[in-house]
Amino acid sequence: MSLADTLVAAVAWTLPGLARQRYREEWLGDVGGARDLELSHWSIVGGALVTAITIDRTNPSVTGITRTNLVVNRMRWAAALLGSAAVLRFGLFIWGRYEMIGLAPLGRGIQVVSIFLATLGLFACVGTLVIAFHSGSRRTGLVLAAGVAAVCALMAVVMVMPFLGILAVPASLGAIIVAVSRTRKPASSRPLSRWSRVLVALPFTALALLIVAAGVLHISVWNPLAKVPGLNLDEIYSAMSAAGESPMSTFLMAWAIFWGAVALTLPILCGSRGIAWFFTYRRIIVVGLLTVGATASFHWFAGFNMGMSLADTFMTGGGDAAISGPAIGVVGQTALVVALLIGLPPHRYEAEMVTAGPR
Repeated sequence: MSLADTLVAAVAWTLPGLARQRYREEWLGDVGGARDLELSHWSIVGGALVTAITIDRTNPSVTGITRTNLVVNRMRWAAALLGSAAVLRFGLFIWGRYEMIGLAPLGRGIQVVSIFLATLGLFACVGTLVIAFHSGSRRTGLVLAAGVAAVCALMAVVMVMPFLGILAVPASLGAIIVAVSRTRKPASSRPLSRWSRVLVALPFTALALLIVAAGVLHISVWNPLAKVPGLNLDEIYSAMSAAGESPMSTFLMAWAIFWGAVALTLPILCGSRGIAWFFTYRRIIVVGLLTVGATASFHWFAGFNMGMSLADTFMTGGGDAAISGPAIGVVGQTALVVALLIGLPPHRYEAEMVTAGPR
């Protein structure tokens, strides 16, 4: 396949469901014909780009779904993208002191990605307004306009005050649960066997347990040694005890036991016959990523007491000094973002399965 063939196939992939295959075959045929006639195939590539840009992506005869369903699909994309941006911004607030441990480029990269995702999410919101105006319903347009304005205002607040990003966590989790539970399986899909479900879940269980083990070591060993490099671990704990700042292990133990149990429960649930209908391949991945992300995210709360004890005893900052803390945070943020981007957006095949209607 030549470069021109690859480009027109890639452009066709961006088209709505009903138009995708037809235009792909047509453009590939045109490229082959131009080659046989010794004409420039780049004119075909240019025409494909113009068509992809100008095609009416709200027309049911092009998308294969009603405008109502198209609004739902675009809002699901908006929720996934904006929720991902909120997760990253909140993560920057919690673990954002990357420059203190020599990882300033990582922090800037996360900030750029969060802004990029937020921009795409806002474009998805605007896309719903376009569909509403095409539908001719003034009431629908006004409702969607108010919703988009509220979302834009909320995202602006989160970008300025990232700690408010925690408000997006329950909303995002609820949206994922609704989206995943309402997702239809392809007509040709086969239910996973019991052992297949367990095998898909096991890597997420292993990663969550690894985070628990690394988190305990980070809070109780690695970070104290990095905070006070001139003392050994026994001297650090003795100094905190003498200053009346002995850390409470309750939070750390509760975090480790609870999330360790959650991680071990995942493959057990996946192997259960009673709820086998729920655990499709996609849902297992989303639930597994949420487990990993939540385990890593709550690690910060588990280590808060230890961080304050170290800060009050040795007059240091409350942030992490060991690189293991931000590493756990990045893993958690990545897992949550991927869960949002997998769990919320609609399947591409849905556009080809829903019968087009007048709305």
